[in-house]
Amino acid sequence: MKKVVSIFLASFMLISLAGCSAFGGSKISAKKFDKFVKEELDPDDMDADDIVDCFEDDDLEDLEDGVYCEMDDGDFEDVFADELDLGELVAEPEKIDTAKTYLAFNEEKEKATIYIYLTFKDEKKAGSFLEDTVDFWDDDLCDTCSNWAIADETEGELFGMFERYSTTLSIAMYQQGADVLFCIAINEKSAISDIAEYFGITDPTDALKDGLKGKSDKKKDKKDKDDDDDDD
Repeated sequence: MKKVVSIFLASFMLISLAGCSAFGGSKISAKKFDKFVKEELDPDDMDADDIVDCFEDDDLEDLEDGVYCEMDDGDFEDVFADELDLGELVAEPEKIDTAKTYLAFNEEKEKATIYIYLTFKDEKKAGSFLEDTVDFWDDDLCDTCSNWAIADETEGELFGMFERYSTTLSIAMYQQGADVLFCIAINEKSAISDIAEYFGITDPTDALKDGLKGKSDKKKDKKDKDDDDDDD
């Protein structure tokens, strides 16, 4: 599994942008997520233990065409914390009730798509997941990146793009009440656009690309910010 993490999640260039209005008038829902995954992607069903086995055996062939799994908090931790090291990319989600998940990995092409529909115990925990992720990106992840950009968070939406060498990773989060639609795309250009179009919610892809700045500018911005923080 560590081989997989090193291929996909080593370190990246960051961008985080905010939309003007959450969801553009549309709404997320667990029922609509199930419909999108099962009708548009047609995955196989797989339980969490079998997904863990795929990663522990360093054999992702069974995940190549995509699998669907409904998880409780323990299952989610087994897969995404213990195996996929999600904490390398975002803040740790706390007090998850359920997680509907879709995973597709193509190890040969170094591509992956992960869609997660998280239902937290309460709305506050869902909101904290986005807010803490902003802090994590700003305080930790940027220090490992060669280039990045972070904008103010708009309530209910959070977007990121990360790059290093030949790897491009994009993250999109959409919060509605206690629910968060969470998308991760690695070297997949249309994964977030596809689900955004289906739900009628903000597609951040073009804005993320347009927001990238040069390496030297980013390093200067980071240094200036750190200096300001030290002065405070």
